[in-house]
Amino acid sequence: MSMIPNQPTAPQGQGSSDLLQELQSEVTTETAPLLQFLMNHAAVIMAGLGVFALGLAGLGTYNWYAGNRLQEGQEALARIAIAKQGQERLAALESFAQQAPARMTVAVQLELAAAAMEVKDYAKATKAYATAAAVAPNSASGLLATFNQAQSMLADGKAAEALTLLDALLPRVGEGSEARVRLVQAEAAIAAGKPDVALKSFEALATKAQGAEKEYLESRVFALRAATGKE
Repeated sequence: MSMIPNQPTAPQGQGSSDLLQELQSEVTTETAPLLQFLMNHAAVIMAGLGVFALGLAGLGTYNWYAGNRLQEGQEALARIAIAKQGQERLAALESFAQQAPARMTVAVQLELAAAAMEVKDYAKATKAYATAAAVAPNSASGLLATFNQAQSMLADGKAAEALTLLDALLPRVGEGSEARVRLVQAEAAIAAGKPDVALKSFEALATKAQGAEKEYLESRVFALRAATGKE
């Protein structure tokens, strides 16, 4: 996986000041320091919006300042992310996604997916993650979106589909991410009624684990061996 490159510093000027004033009128005064930080470090923040902290390092960044429309899109997405919550936030992101610059697709879809997960609309989350992953399926952001897509499918009761996605994802991720993917794969296999697949994953995880984590994984291995008659 590639590491995150040096991030550009957001340009200062009247446009940023105007946006901050608009945002401050929409949220409480306690939020103002966060808004100021957002405007000062917009490029860094926008690169990570909506991404779960799942350990898949190396998200690539985008050049948010390639034109006026792109900068306007960045500011609009920031406004939605900060000022709206719940279903209102999800609806606003869905509307924004239809007119956002193409180069913002990944950021917008990841933010949309995160909003959908918060309100437990797993079908919308799955669709958004799939859209984000399709932009660059073999990039760090694409792999992360696929992983999150599988988790949203699992939460939606679609364990078999999630397992298929995770089986295909596993050989594509780096060694540092393999354990996280394999753990969700094992849970998906159990939910899909495939304990043999889950057993293999837990066995592989247990061989590399230590301490309390190793004890936990070995207990899962023991239980699955008993359930499958492989004691």
